This record gives sequence, C-alpha cells and structure tokens, in this order.
Amino acid sequence: MANHSILYPLAAVLHQLSATLNSQQSGTFLIATEQNTSCRFAIEHGRITHCTHSRDKGAAAVQSLLQAKQASCAFSENLMLPFRAEAAVTHEFCLKTLGLQLAKLEDQSKLANETPVDPSPQPALDNSNTNRRNRFYRGGYALGDNDAAV
Repeated sequence: MANHSILYPLAAVLHQLSATLNSQQSGTFLIATEQNTSCRFAIEHGRITHCTHSRDKGAAAVQSLLQAKQASCAFSENLMLPFRAEAAVTHEFCLKTLGLQLAKLEDQSKLANETPVDPSPQPALDNSNTNRRNRFYRGGYALGDNDAAV
C-alpha cells in the first residue's frame, strides 16, 4: 500500500498501521490524506510513542486523523524522525481511539514458531527451445518463421 498516488479508505490504512505494530518493528508510519494533510506516527518496538497530524500534536492529532476518509500510507523501518515533547501519546490511547486490533502475544509466538508450508512443486520448464537463436524486435525477443533452432 505504499503507492502514494492511490488513496485507500482510512480503515484500510489503519489496518496497515495495525499490521506494522504487530510486526514489532521500529520506525515512522507516514499517512497522506485526501485533504492533503500528513500524519506521522513514531513507533518503537511495535508501540506508538508520538503522533502529529497537520498542525495538531499528540492526542489531538490522533483524533483529528479520524476526520479523514481516504489516505495513503508508508512505513519507513528504522527511520526515527524527531518529534516534539507535546507530540507524545500513550500507546493504549492510540489503540482505543483508532480502533486498532493487535494480535495477542500467544498468537504472535505461535506465528513465529510455525514452519512455512512448502508450496506444491512447480512443473519443470521445457528447456528444449533454449538453444534457439533469438532476434531482437521492438523491445522484445522474437523468433522469426525462417529462424531455425540452433
């Protein structure tokens, strides 16, 4: 969802924020709204510590973000932008106000301990035509009718 030219419903953007928090990463979560305002969340080890939105800081910024209907977002891992002291928020307040759902610690440990399922084997590619002489044609490779396999 990092494409900034496409706007998504705010609920989808908040779902991305929730997924970022569940991953226990640190960095800055950036949101650009349809009203051409920006919002920044400082995240440390999966916990929101600071928030700014437009000219609002702290709890007021979290609440003003809810006025947006559409937005785009991006997460910059390990990017710790400076925030003023008045932008500090409690993690629990943000979760409650934004309606974010986090996975429980037991669920996260189960996901971390699961071994990935091996996907079904892919069919082998037919390499019998790999020795053909290719001719470059309008940005791609084309094999002409009179070209024989080498």
